[in-house]
Amino acid sequence: MQHWAKTEPGTIDDLLLDARDAGHPEVSERLINTWTAKGLLDHPRPRPARPGSHKAEHPASQRRLLLVLLEQRRHDPQPKLHSLAQVPLRLWLRCDDWVPTHQAHKALLTWLGRGRRSQQVARDGALAPLTLLPHLHATAPVRSRLVRLVTRLSLASQLTPGEHSELLDAVGAVLSPDDNQAHAALPHVPAAPAIPPRVTVDGAVAHAETVILAVQHLLRGRPSERLLEQARAAHRASEAHRPPPRHRAFDETELLADLLKGPGPQGQIDGTGHQLLFGVGHLLRSEHDAL
Repeated sequence: MQHWAKTEPGTIDDLLLDARDAGHPEVSERLINTWTAKGLLDHPRPRPARPGSHKAEHPASQRRLLLVLLEQRRHDPQPKLHSLAQVPLRLWLRCDDWVPTHQAHKALLTWLGRGRRSQQVARDGALAPLTLLPHLHATAPVRSRLVRLVTRLSLASQLTPGEHSELLDAVGAVLSPDDNQAHAALPHVPAAPAIPPRVTVDGAVAHAETVILAVQHLLRGRPSERLLEQARAAHRASEAHRPPPRHRAFDETELLADLLKGPGPQGQIDGTGHQLLFGVGHLLRSEHDAL
């Protein structure tokens, strides 16, 4: 495991050597460039010299990030880029010096994707609270109508008052007082966003609209670094109020250990994209309501 102890910056040649030493001789310069373009890795930093220039260098944290990504590939030889993009997002959310915000921006857009991928993200995120409910009185066509509506609104340019009313009606057709009584007895699901014991129609609509606004905003490519950093700060504040041991200071060595144990890194970071998406949407709703 001595390859994890890298503390010096390195050129792309050093990254290739790191990968080979860690048991990944198949890694090529083309793969590293592709991952850099998608935000899985950051661009190297130029080193001007006279005459000419030296090869640009990646910081030590990015050298270790490459190895985390490759470890995930070991468990899943054909991982999707949107799945791998959650690895740098997880590190950016939890640590200060691993991943810069501009890289996290690109990784978030890679995770969101386009077309069918972004539709799936919108549907999964906005309907998370409803999937925990038994829907005692909702027929399959009624539930399908809500799924289609949320997906369509997420891919629109903006949420109009008329679409808000349509969403309110669709959610109201699914939920009922009896559903809320059954929901109160359900166990907490850690991977899902926090949900109140009694889910009201207004509360479910607010959750759906939060994710819809975030998807719309990201698909337009508009998230500023300030917005993302505010979402990260809000996420850390919410983590700080959770029971021990999560409230204590987080050490990067511990984070690496968490990412590398068990079923593989992906098992440790699933849900990171939706956590950040919901954080962005919450901030956008707050700004909208303040107007």
